[in-house]
Amino acid sequence: MKPESIILLIIIPLIGAVCCLVEKFTRRARLAPLASIVTLLLCLGLLGWLYPLVVQQQQMSYTIGGWSAAIGINHVFDGLSWMGCSLIFVVSCAVLLFALSEKRYEFTFYFFFLIMIAAMVGVLLAADLFNMFVFFEILGLSSYILIAYLQKRQALLACFKYLILSSLGMTFFLLGIYILYQHTGTLSLLEISEHLVQSAQTSSRSIFAMSALIAGISVRTAYIPFHVWLPEAHASAPHPVSAMLSGLVIKISFFSIWRLLDVFEMPAFRHFFVWMGAGTALIAVFWALCQTDCKKLLAWHSISQMGYIITAFGAGHALASVASLYHLMNHALFKSLLFLCIGSVIIITGERNIKQLGSLGRHEPFLMVLFFVGAGSIMGLPPFNGFISKKLIQTSVKSYPLIASMLWLAGVGTMASFIKLSIIFRQNPYQAADATPQPPAAACSRLSYLPLGFLASLCVLTGATPRFFREQIAVLLFGHGLQGSFHLYSGINMLNTLIALLLGAVVYYAIFSHAGHRFSTMIRQWRLSFQASLIWCVLGFMLLAIYADW
Repeated sequence: MKPESIILLIIIPLIGAVCCLVEKFTRRARLAPLASIVTLLLCLGLLGWLYPLVVQQQQMSYTIGGWSAAIGINHVFDGLSWMGCSLIFVVSCAVLLFALSEKRYEFTFYFFFLIMIAAMVGVLLAADLFNMFVFFEILGLSSYILIAYLQKRQALLACFKYLILSSLGMTFFLLGIYILYQHTGTLSLLEISEHLVQSAQTSSRSIFAMSALIAGISVRTAYIPFHVWLPEAHASAPHPVSAMLSGLVIKISFFSIWRLLDVFEMPAFRHFFVWMGAGTALIAVFWALCQTDCKKLLAWHSISQMGYIITAFGAGHALASVASLYHLMNHALFKSLLFLCIGSVIIITGERNIKQLGSLGRHEPFLMVLFFVGAGSIMGLPPFNGFISKKLIQTSVKSYPLIASMLWLAGVGTMASFIKLSIIFRQNPYQAADATPQPPAAACSRLSYLPLGFLASLCVLTGATPRFFREQIAVLLFGHGLQGSFHLYSGINMLNTLIALLLGAVVYYAIFSHAGHRFSTMIRQWRLSFQASLIWCVLGFMLLAIYADW
C-alpha cells in the first residue's frame, strides 16, 4: 500500500461531511446519517488494511505535493497513530448510532460530527507544528458548535467559556511555534528534534517554547490546572457530544503531547506529569463525589481519569507507557458508555439530579446492567477493563510510593462516586423510604441499546483478555512485546480492590451525614469566575515552564 493512502483517513470524513450538506439541497431525509455510517465503516476498513504495514514498518510518512518534509505538509502514521485512529472510529460508530436513536439531529449535526473526526485524525497524523495547529483549530471550532448545538442557555455559556480558554491555549501554542521557528528555522517535528540534538544542551529558550506548546495543548487535555472549562462543557453538551468530548477529544490532545515529548526527548516534562497527574486524579475525584448532577459527576471523573493516564505516561518506562495507553483506551470505552447510559436516563426521566432519581432498574433492567458494566470498569472491579489498566498503572509507579498512595485514594473516591451514582437504579436514600417510585416519562429507544451493548462488550473483552491487548499495545509502541510476567489477579491485588470498595462504601455513607451533606453543598456552590479560570491556565503554563527549567 502506498504511503499516501494514510491521507484517506482525513479525506474520507471530509467527503462524508460534504455528502451530509447535500441533504439540504436534495431534501432526502436520512442522507446525512447514511453518509456518516458509510464514512466510518470505510475508515475502519482502511485501518484494518494498514495494521500489518504499521506492525512491520513501524512508521509510514507522506508529504503532500512532493515537497520535502522540512517545508511541506507532512503526515506520519505509526503505532501510536493507528491506536488513536482506531479509538476515534470505533467510539464514533457507537456515538453515531446513539445519535440516530435520538432522532433529533439534522444534517448540520452530522456535518460537524464528521469534521470533528477529520480534525482529530489530522492532529494524530500531523508531523509539523503548523499543521497540528490548523487541525487543533478545526477540532475546536467543530467542538464549540456541537456543544451549543441544541442552543440551551447553559450550553451556550459553557461553549463560550471553552472557546475563550481554548483560544488562550492556542495562543500559548503559537508562542511556542514562534520561538522554535526562530530558534531552528523549521516547523517539522523531525527537523526541530535533530536541531535540538545537535545543540550541546537544551537551552532555556527551547524549554520555554516546549512549555508553551504543552500548556496550549493541555487546555484541551483538561488536567488540573487546565481543567476549568471541562465540567460545564461536558455536562451541558448533547449526550452524543459529551461522549465524544470525554471519550475522544481530550485523548487526542494527549496523543499530541505524547508525540511532542517522544520526538523532542525532554524528560523533565514527563516527571512533571507524574506529580500533576496524581494530584489531578485525587482532587478531581473529590469534586466529583460532591456533585448531584449526573453528567457533571461524570465530567469531573473525566478529569480524574486523565490524571491516571498522564501519571503513567510521566513514569516513562515501557510498562508505564503501555499502562497509560491501555487505560486511555479503556477510558474511551467505559466513559463513552457511561455518558450514553446517563444520557438515556435523562431522556427517559427528563431529570438529571441524582436526588430526584431512583429505582429506575425496575423499569429498565437492561440499561441498569449496561450502566453497571461501565461503573464496574471505571471503579476498577474485576473482570472489567479498568481493573487491568489501573493495576498496570499501580505496578508501573511502584518506585513512587506517595504517587501510588494518591492513586489508590483516588480509586477509593471513584468507588464512592459510582456507588452514589447507582442510586439512579436502586432505592434512593435522598427520598423517603415509603416514597412511591415514579414510572419513567418515556421509553428508551431500542436502537440506543445497540451502541451501549457494543461498548459494554468491549469493556468486558478488553478486561477478559489483558495479555493480548497489553502485548498488542507494546508491539504498536515498541515493535515487540513486554518482558516479564504480570500477575494482575494476585491475592494482594484482589485484597486491595476489596479494601478500596469497602472504604468507598464508608465514604459514600459519610456523604449522607448532616456534615457530609453540608460540605458537599458548599463545594458545589464554589465556582471559579471567568477571570479566575483564565488565571488558572496562565499559572499552569508558568508552573510547567518553571518546573521544566528547574
